[in-house]
Amino acid sequence: MISANRWREPTSDRDVFQVLAENKVLAESHLARFQDMASFRNLLVHAYEKVDPEVVFGIFRTRLDDFLLFVHDINAWVCQTSSKR
Repeated sequence: MISANRWREPTSDRDVFQVLAENKVLAESHLARFQDMASFRNLLVHAYEKVDPEVVFGIFRTRLDDFLLFVHDINAWVCQTSSKR
């Protein structure tokens, strides 16, 4: 999406969400949540041996709605963009 629209290149995983927010794909009020999930993903991938399984389970129990929120924002942008064509 970022590349196809020739928006600025993100400098990090967290910055991907910033670029999307800058271009009104994501609600600015949701930005911190998505950036936190990107940071958590990086922790899981790069330092998984240091991650407490209880913390992971807690995040899965309490933050799965973040994914639905992300899908909602993307879908709203797609619908809005499609209606302008």
